[in-house]
Amino acid sequence: MIDMLIIEDEPLVAKRLERFAREALGEQAGKSTFARSVEEATPFAERLPASAILFLDLNLFGVDGFDLLEIDIRSPAHTIVVSADQSRAVEAFAHGVVDFVAKPFTKERIAQAIDRALTGRDPLAKPIKYLGGAPAAAGSGVVFAPLADVVALHGADDYVEIELNSGKRLLTRKNMAELEAMLGSDFFRIHRSHMVNRRYASEFRPQSGSRYRLILSTGAALPVGRGRVDALKHWLSI
Repeated sequence: MIDMLIIEDEPLVAKRLERFAREALGEQAGKSTFARSVEEATPFAERLPASAILFLDLNLFGVDGFDLLEIDIRSPAHTIVVSADQSRAVEAFAHGVVDFVAKPFTKERIAQAIDRALTGRDPLAKPIKYLGGAPAAAGSGVVFAPLADVVALHGADDYVEIELNSGKRLLTRKNMAELEAMLGSDFFRIHRSHMVNRRYASEFRPQSGSRYRLILSTGAALPVGRGRVDALKHWLSI
């Protein structure tokens, strides 16, 4: 069974979202939990199994919904952002969410997001199986990516998304722990969903509430997990 946590401050929208999600999940639909603020949602989010789906609005009585993702919860669910602010879609994917659904949403769009959350299917993504070494023979399906070109790696449900300095993004089935062991000291895992290449780290920036972001030379601002702040400072020699 697939449980759902719906974080939305408009009750009618929350119930509509739940109805569409239940129709999409069918017999797989499990328990639904509703929260109207980050504070209310946090204890539920911390207990979610990895199989659950978390629907997250970004404007919760004036509080940024992304604050919930920066808590670095231990059992991350499949997070789907549902928001009217489409300008924040890129930022959402930087937080490692599965999908960004714009309001007003349709039943078909919610079903599509759930399918992506549960299967990891992305028809535009090309798998990457290898980092470093010599290019593979043509037609083998192996992609060559020099480590110097890797800006960062981002958790993407059952995949890890590899961001290159060309702007191209590739997917690998290897998990963050495997890649962390492979890549060596030039890469640092700053958050459960993000690992960065030292050469692209530009600025370590404090935020409100004892939170921090690492600014990359690409302009991206990635959240830093609270338990990783001291180790990151040491890695950056600051």
